[in-house]
Amino acid sequence: MADSTEVTELDMLKLAAAADAGLETIPEEEPKEKVETADTSSGDTDQQPATDEKAETNKEASSEVSATEEKSKEAKSSLTTQPSEDKSESASEEKKPSRYQRSLSRLEKEWENVKEERARLKAEREAIEQAKAQREASQSGSETQKTGNRRFSADDYREAAKSYREEGRDDLAKLAEQKATEVETEEQKESQARVQEQLKKAWDENLFKEVEANPELKDSGSKLYKAVSEMLQTHAILRNYPNGINDAVGIAKVKLKAEAASDLEKKVAEYERELAQLRKATTPASGQPS
Repeated sequence: MADSTEVTELDMLKLAAAADAGLETIPEEEPKEKVETADTSSGDTDQQPATDEKAETNKEASSEVSATEEKSKEAKSSLTTQPSEDKSESASEEKKPSRYQRSLSRLEKEWENVKEERARLKAEREAIEQAKAQREASQSGSETQKTGNRRFSADDYREAAKSYREEGRDDLAKLAEQKATEVETEEQKESQARVQEQLKKAWDENLFKEVEANPELKDSGSKLYKAVSEMLQTHAILRNYPNGINDAVGIAKVKLKAEAASDLEKKVAEYERELAQLRKATTPASGQPS
């Protein structure tokens, strides 16, 4: 029985080896050495499928472990990122300004623009007023500008000259007298300039009144305008006192009336002469029958 069992196992080993080699029949038995070799090789062959199956099992197990690890990582990643996304969305919703806040921001910006514009207009108005005040001050101060810059008057220099003479310093006394004379000359010129300016201002005001009263003076081609211009050129003194323009207009009017009267007299005389000639021509001669 033992032999039959061994034969059966041997046959099974042969069948397995033949199947691995791709043979359809079992090869014939060879000598004992070959049989032992075959037994040894068959033993190796019998162990090889088990090794392959184990490798495949290990590979499948490692694949399943890798897949499980990947799924766990994905789940962990999704669990980790989801709260951050929710947090960013909630933060963006919190940062987004409301309609009231936008309107308030717009109104504040417009109010700032209005304040800037008001400040700019105020600065321009102040600059204009300052320039106007400076111009008026320069005009009113032009009369006293030179005297204001002068430190000493003519009397001061004369007092100094007197003191120098008492001290025996005649050279300095002479210089002080010369300076006093120069100051007096400058003061006289300044006084005359002020008087002339006042006279001119009054003369211009009277001219304006005459033009308003006599519109013919606005027309350079009118008889009155030409007569007044001739009077001012012929008699320059009419420009040196405030009422000179009034006198010039009055004299021009009288002259024009006189010329008009003279022309009228000439015309009357001419008419009378023509009338006399007409009467003489129409009167019958003496001695002729009536």
